[in-house]
Amino acid sequence: MGRPSTLVFSEDLGLFAQIFFLYRCIVSAIFLVGSIRTNIPYASAFFGLVFLFGFLAAADFQVAYATTTEALEYATTVLKIGGGFGFITIVAGW
Repeated sequence: MGRPSTLVFSEDLGLFAQIFFLYRCIVSAIFLVGSIRTNIPYASAFFGLVFLFGFLAAADFQVAYATTTEALEYATTVLKIGGGFGFITIVAGW
């Protein structure tokens, strides 16, 4: 009720998902800096997480403000790029 209608793209997620992914990106960046001296797999996993959450946040913000189908296709492309970084994270964590 108190939120602007342009920021809400889903009744279930809304602005919370955007802020959550942005927060996780910042936390993963802090963990990345802390893991650089530890070992390569941790650093590469957190490197992938930083970009994964960054691209997910960017896609959610893009969907919130999308007014055309081209903007939604761009958000889909950004989600696919984020999924690629998610795969890098999975490989590094395994």
